[in-house]
Amino acid sequence: MKNCDATLKAFLQLCIDLGSDELPFCELFTLTLTTGDVLTYTDWDADVVIGGTRFIGSGLVIPERGNIQSKVGTDVDEMQLSFLLGTDDNGNFANVLRGMTMQMLAAAGWLDQATVLVQRLFWNTPGVLPPWGPVWKFSGLVAKPSEISRMLVHLDVVSHLQKLQRQVPNTVMSPGCPYQVFDARCGLNAAAFGIAGAVAAGGTPMLLKAAALVQADGWFANGYLVFTSGANQGLAASIRSSTLANGIQLDVPLLAAVAVGDQFTAYPGCDYTDATCAAKFNNAGNFAGWPFVPAPETAI
Repeated sequence: MKNCDATLKAFLQLCIDLGSDELPFCELFTLTLTTGDVLTYTDWDADVVIGGTRFIGSGLVIPERGNIQSKVGTDVDEMQLSFLLGTDDNGNFANVLRGMTMQMLAAAGWLDQATVLVQRLFWNTPGVLPPWGPVWKFSGLVAKPSEISRMLVHLDVVSHLQKLQRQVPNTVMSPGCPYQVFDARCGLNAAAFGIAGAVAAGGTPMLLKAAALVQADGWFANGYLVFTSGANQGLAASIRSSTLANGIQLDVPLLAAVAVGDQFTAYPGCDYTDATCAAKFNNAGNFAGWPFVPAPETAI
């Protein structure tokens, strides 16, 4: 049983005194991306401003959630969150962040591990009764986008109990380094290794012909690039392989078409071996792998 505080009791009594038979409510959705960007929406048919924050309800992005599956103990609670997407009179989808649509954000991984907060706001009729709330309903992390289509983005959201499933201790003795290249533990500054390039003619959405890149074959394999101009400006793409002859092969196709002259910065990848750490990055002092640990199937 949930407690009903004095403020809510007073609000409900006011509704009764005014002869209200129903108590309408709306829900507020706050998505905080790992980049620090915040998206706010409501399922009400107009924008709602609470505490100085505007929740968009009259635009082309309509949130809709499924049932919240609450479980006993430390089992992970789950919720499905969908965004129904409309177009303006010209057939264009809404740009929700940095010139990107919701479909582009989901496909590019910007919504992965975003924090989702669902709150409920009660009121009778806007302008007649002041709203009461908001009341916490659910909070969690985006596990993954389960569906991305022209008119719909569907997200699977899990509660923060998911963090309890992490391995403890989180360091495994293995030949490879457990750190991500350029993270705080690796200690390298990505900006010092970024190489500026530009798209040349003859490429495809997954294979970029790059002008002025003269690094050895495989230098950018397992790395990434960030576009600094063009239709993909601000978007990052992971690199599968790179050769002087063929260019840069991406893991997935780019969302927007590239044009000759579009600029980007490419960052080298790491295979997390001690040899690469020393020869390629001169960072052997921060290598945290155990290169002489035998394979698990090695018999003693």
